[in-house]
Amino acid sequence: VRVAEDIVQLHNMAEGRRLRIGFGRGAAASEFEHLRIDQSLARERFDEGIGVIQAALASELFSYDGEIFQIAPTTIRPRPHDPQQLLDDFFCAFVGESSLRAAAKRFSEKACQLSGQPAGAVASPPAMTRAMPAAPVTAAIAFAGQG
Repeated sequence: VRVAEDIVQLHNMAEGRRLRIGFGRGAAASEFEHLRIDQSLARERFDEGIGVIQAALASELFSYDGEIFQIAPTTIRPRPHDPQQLLDDFFCAFVGESSLRAAAKRFSEKACQLSGQPAGAVASPPAMTRAMPAAPVTAAIAFAGQG
């Protein structure tokens, strides 16, 4: 929920400029150890965390009932000026095919499309770099899966 609120704050501060938010679940053990998070649950935590963020941005009142996160009906403040555009401009970083397929379940096809290839195709790292369009405002938000 806190990450969703931070995204909205940044979105609203951008004053109409497009904000592209990139997500990645992390790969190094050190990214999990200092937060005392079990790395073996990284994919589940990432998937549910993205689900919470998407629900918080899409609806004024939302709840979430997952295996890791349970959130009673609530709302976030401030609200995004254009929630759908914000959600459509989410991107996901990934390394392998299984991560790409997991991202494709949560993100729009545009977010997972690489260098003109359809979602589900795996591209080389240079193609991944080219797939990220330039934007007036670009932000990376570290997501540790904390609700």
